Amino acid sequence: MISAWPRKAGLVVLSLLLLLMAWQAIQIGRANLSYLAAHNAAEYWRKEKLTPSQESLQSALMSAQKANSIDPNNPHYLLTEALIWEWQGITLNQIEDFSKAKLLYLEATQYRPTWPVTWATLAILKWRLNEFDEEMLYFLYQAERFGPNRKEVHEAWLEIGLHLYQQKHQYTAKLIKPIRKHLRAMLGSHDKEYHRSAVNIIERHQAQRLACSWIQYDVNLAEQFNTNFCS
Repeated sequence: MISAWPRKAGLVVLSLLLLLMAWQAIQIGRANLSYLAAHNAAEYWRKEKLTPSQESLQSALMSAQKANSIDPNNPHYLLTEALIWEWQGITLNQIEDFSKAKLLYLEATQYRPTWPVTWATLAILKWRLNEFDEEMLYFLYQAERFGPNRKEVHEAWLEIGLHLYQQKHQYTAKLIKPIRKHLRAMLGSHDKEYHRSAVNIIERHQAQRLACSWIQYDVNLAEQFNTNFCS
């Protein structure tokens, strides 16, 4: 009778551990399903170039927040919620949503500090918030450090760089060389998406003449670019 007690106690402990593991697995599954719902919604908006409705945004945001409430240390979940806040800020023109997105992106960098796209996105958010400061420069240089050839990194440098150059900002002299470098990389890429993205950014800033002046001494780039707007 006495010798049977340790065995029963062991079975009870084992049963409790199995129940705990099962509960954790269920929670992880719930978090992942919520994450996928938000992630897939954002991917759909991006691929179809849609402007999401307020209802769609709220639904995706609730899913992302649910995933984060279950597993708050998952960088993918943090990035997805940040992305939804960013979408909402753009769609509804709500500046405060960009600040919420920024905090989540920054939190994600604590878990994945070498992901260049996160840093590039943070730099773009600073631009959207009209915050041109040392923190913005830090984000740009971090993006370049970890992903110098990533399309999103090129885009962040060109988007922000053209804006600062046209505004004659104090950082222009410091950034002019890397801006030109990223422009040349995009226009010289064999990937047409890089080239198309560069042209779109330049046209959005009405910086055709400026861009042409930057590449005029690179014969190969100038010939490619001439088909668009260099005379």
